[in-house]
Amino acid sequence: MELMVRSECADKVNAMETACRGDLADALEAEPVSINLARVDLVSIRLAVLCAELGSLSAAARRAHCSLSTSSYRLTALEASLGSPLFTRDHRGLRTNNAGQLFVEHAKAILEHIDLMSSKIRSLG
Repeated sequence: MELMVRSECADKVNAMETACRGDLADALEAEPVSINLARVDLVSIRLAVLCAELGSLSAAARRAHCSLSTSSYRLTALEASLGSPLFTRDHRGLRTNNAGQLFVEHAKAILEHIDLMSSKIRSLG
């Protein structure tokens, strides 16, 4: 039963990714109007930081406990919402470009603040 539900969910995610892939590619090429912060989430931020640190989407996906296709979709959606690619992609993997370096610098600060907030809240009891 659980395997069938997972399979159905995976099929739905794949269908959504396929439908959105063209829209995301168009959004990356379009002139950015503003950053859509509603589409920037902590999982995608962490994934981008892992990609920068590891230089590989597959390695980052494994470390983030996400499938490769989901990680690719999240990274592309993040870049689309920011209005700029963050990485140069080639046969050797991912390398941050100027926007990516700036993003990773700020993303690390955001993640550190989240960790600090979480530890302070836990210490309150």
